[in-house]
Amino acid sequence: MGRIHDLVARYLGGREWPYEELSDSTFVMPVAGQSGTWNAYFNVREDEGQLLIHSVLPVEIPEDRRVEAALYLTRANFGLVVGNFEMDLDGNEVRFKTSVDMEGVDVSEALVDHLLLAGIVTTDRYLPGLEAVIAGQDALSCVEAAESD
Repeated sequence: MGRIHDLVARYLGGREWPYEELSDSTFVMPVAGQSGTWNAYFNVREDEGQLLIHSVLPVEIPEDRRVEAALYLTRANFGLVVGNFEMDLDGNEVRFKTSVDMEGVDVSEALVDHLLLAGIVTTDRYLPGLEAVIAGQDALSCVEAAESD
């Protein structure tokens, strides 16, 4: 396949976690955090030498709450060192992305582990606040509560 694909396959295969290879460039695994469950997608971009991991949040945002949700995610993103939240305003998907450019770099399972764990920890931290925003609470107070934990 390719060196990044093989690295991800070796990483996931070396653990006792359930996962599925959806294509030559995509793996998916369920994640159970303290705040909920979601899927993590490993997107391999061999030609570009990149690996992206998306934690897709288990939320549906009503149209009348999307602006407030976007405000919450923007405030959450400010100051994050590794990764960022993304929201599809039309398709209603919210995800946390970690990524790395591996072109010309020695790759390791530890690197994949750090990307995945950063996504899990951050998603778990901010998911309850996003759910509160969806339920009608103010974005600023929700993000402040998430950041004080």
